Amino acid sequence: MEYCAAHSDEDTTGQQISEERGKELSDGYERAYRVLRKATSVGAYIISDEVAEALASLTSGHD
Repeated sequence: MEYCAAHSDEDTTGQQISEERGKELSDGYERAYRVLRKATSVGAYIISDEVAEALASLTSGHD
């Protein structure tokens, strides 16, 4: 979420985020994405079917 907000602000205001901040945001996004993919992969073994479906909808189209 923070990744998208920062890039949206960048587009809206025209102010560039620093390369270091961009890397921090990108790294955080990648970590969160991996966590979501892992949770989606284990599905109903660990989480409910409803939660597995919600997670899958969040990650669909990002592969």
